[in-house]
Amino acid sequence: MRPALLLVVALGVGQTPGRYESADAKCRVTFPAKPTEAKKPLRPGGEAMVHMVQFEDADGGRLLLWNEITAKGADPAKVLKGAAEGIAKQGKPVSDKETTVGPDKVPARDVVADTPEGYRVRTLLVVANNRLYQVTVTGSNEFVAGPKADEFRKSFELLK
Repeated sequence: MRPALLLVVALGVGQTPGRYESADAKCRVTFPAKPTEAKKPLRPGGEAMVHMVQFEDADGGRLLLWNEITAKGADPAKVLKGAAEGIAKQGKPVSDKETTVGPDKVPARDVVADTPEGYRVRTLLVVANNRLYQVTVTGSNEFVAGPKADEFRKSFELLK
């Protein structure tokens, strides 16, 4: 019985059950546990899809959204601005700051808004690989501004 137990333990070492990595998405992010995945049309009847990878627990929600940018030659700064404005329209804007992601310092925006339902949403918007990525945490103000939310957001990496 012990060798089997040791084998199970050994197989689990170094694995990250909540690690999401996709060659199609060209990114990776780590959730606290295995997330669920779904996709739906970006616009009703459209071919462009938005991909959703999410996890929710007692602390709050963690979500990765990504979709192809269909407009040819779209200006990344305009895409980021439009996405930030879209988030702001869904609630009361709290902050919107320009930032960067990764060693290549890819331009990004950090947007925080309060929803009419009473929770806070913090989204890291990134344009890279001809995609718009949204790395989002939702929940109480304490969770969204806290270390677990920061850990999730900092785990986001772009792949080449």
